[in-house]
Amino acid sequence: MRLCEGEAQWQPAGTDDWEAIALDEEFVLEAGGRVTTGATEGARFCLGDGSSFELSPASTLELRNPGVLPRLELTPIEGHFLFEIRQLSYELTLPVCPVDPLGVPTRFDLEAHGETMRLEVLEGSINCSSETEMYVLFPCWVMEIQPQEEPKVYDGCAARATATARYSPPSPTRPPRPTPTPTFTPSPTRPPVRVTPTATPTPLPPTSPPPPPP
Repeated sequence: MRLCEGEAQWQPAGTDDWEAIALDEEFVLEAGGRVTTGATEGARFCLGDGSSFELSPASTLELRNPGVLPRLELTPIEGHFLFEIRQLSYELTLPVCPVDPLGVPTRFDLEAHGETMRLEVLEGSINCSSETEMYVLFPCWVMEIQPQEEPKVYDGCAARATATARYSPPSPTRPPRPTPTPTFTPSPTRPPVRVTPTATPTPLPPTSPPPPPP
């Protein structure tokens, strides 16, 4: 096994000391120990058969060499990991069950915070069998693990599609059209008519009747 990318430190089992791992230098895992990454840079470890595993920054992984196949047992302690299996060279141990690939190549992503974990299969398929349950996960399937609870298994791609469908960005709204205010147009008014009063005729005094004819 060798560190093929990034920076990491190694703590052999039974010691409290951490040692820097040189890039591209082969080292033999005799019994076991832990590898860890710093706060700013992750690391990728490559095995001779083409398999690999990656640690994000601030991640710790425990390794054990049981001396039988698979050659390595990996236990996530804290952080974010990406596992790529090209040959049956290692298995992953989770709090509820060991994870074994059902074929190669297989890739899966894992986030661990103590015993709370989330695993998602990216390629291939895996088997996770406990004393009472057996879980088979295919691409997109997710297993969520909580302490003292049964694992939750679901289709992660379908869940993301549903979440996307539930959220639709608000459509742009047109500003409301202004409501025309009715205007009052006064009706044309006729100009005032000037009325001139008619003069009342003055009566003439009565005249005496003409004398009778002779």
